[in-house]
Amino acid sequence: MGQSSVVGVAFTALIFVAGIASFITLNISSVNLVTSIIPGQIDKIETLKNEKLEITDWLIEISQIDVNITNSGDTKIAIDDLSTIDIILFYSLNGSDYTVKPNWSQDQQNYSYWKLEEVYYNDQHGDTINPIDINQSFGFWDPYETIKISIHLEETFDTIEAIIFTSPDGIIEHKLLTKEEDYGTAKIITGTLTVTVEHDLNIIPTNIQITPRSNITNNYWLGNITNSDFIIYLSEVQDNDVTFYWWATS
Repeated sequence: MGQSSVVGVAFTALIFVAGIASFITLNISSVNLVTSIIPGQIDKIETLKNEKLEITDWLIEISQIDVNITNSGDTKIAIDDLSTIDIILFYSLNGSDYTVKPNWSQDQQNYSYWKLEEVYYNDQHGDTINPIDINQSFGFWDPYETIKISIHLEETFDTIEAIIFTSPDGIIEHKLLTKEEDYGTAKIITGTLTVTVEHDLNIIPTNIQITPRSNITNNYWLGNITNSDFIIYLSEVQDNDVTFYWWATS
């Protein structure tokens, strides 16, 4: 074998060894990268596993829906970008069903939007641990804290049927905002002829039954039925207060 051949073989061997070394270095770097990512992913999974939300209360008005949402999980939720929260409302109008996805805005707008109104802890206004700055949209939504959001709709509606709320971490909570029935008592005071009765169906009832607890002189009836209340009327003033049992269904 000539000298040039020996040099060529040696050079080839050198390139081969260098390639193996580079391959080993590259793979070690890849392993280090993967092993550095895994703990973060595990922490993320643990966070999501312990994150839980619950819609606890709501109030529906003409063009505004107030919703209370409680962090009922074991982990705090960072509130540093409210625009990453998704809200979808399902509503009906003239017999048809629609959806709307309002955008977040702390400033009043001319379109459908939602904003963070208040924070509660143990039914008390405000929070002391990692307090949320509503104006700056910064802080932590800690376990057992409740936030109140206000949703303003440009669209008109007959009934708000349901809501979906998605946290910045992708945890989804949904709630039907209509009830099948509501009931209670209402009293017409002596000297008056009417009483307004509020119900929580959030829809105009399809059926309302009222029963007086005592005998009534002449007639009584219902009127002005809306998706939030109705009125019980008497035809004449009674000698005593009159209590009615009522039951309304959607």
